[in-house]
Amino acid sequence: VITMEENQVMDAPMEVVAPEVSETVAQSFSADDLAKVRAQEKAKLYCEALLEKYKGNEPFKGEDGEYHYIYLSYHKQTYKFYIGKHSSKNFIIDKYTGSGVWYGRALKHHGKDAFEHHRLAFFPTSDEAYAKEAEEVTMDMIDNTFKAQIYNLKEGGKGGGKMSKEIRD
Repeated sequence: VITMEENQVMDAPMEVVAPEVSETVAQSFSADDLAKVRAQEKAKLYCEALLEKYKGNEPFKGEDGEYHYIYLSYHKQTYKFYIGKHSSKNFIIDKYTGSGVWYGRALKHHGKDAFEHHRLAFFPTSDEAYAKEAEEVTMDMIDNTFKAQIYNLKEGGKGGGKMSKEIRD
């Protein structure tokens, strides 16, 4: 998980996270719209921080001959994101882009071209990849920090769950 020391995004006040939303601009939005803009900016900064954190991570085959990795997928305009884990015998030709229930529905609704997909880090075993995913996707992130900006329903590696209308929208 990116901490405050590594990146001032996770628990920073919204004014710090989205400073470019000036008072003048903020007055032209409803409170709900302004909250949405600030949440999107916070998610954008978090996605950028994750990409920077794992920059230069080179692919390698795991102990079982498969590539085990965690990935980040996000909507190019809203920065609503999904962090997942995948294993593949040949990740170079693998067109896998994610499988979360709500992320999958978003892919169908918006189309694959609306999303960016990045392989973040590779691991020797599937279990190690799941463990890293669990570090990157916590219930606090889902329930609080990124509430309406994350497609994950449960902490790393544990699919399923229900999503509220607020999160769906």
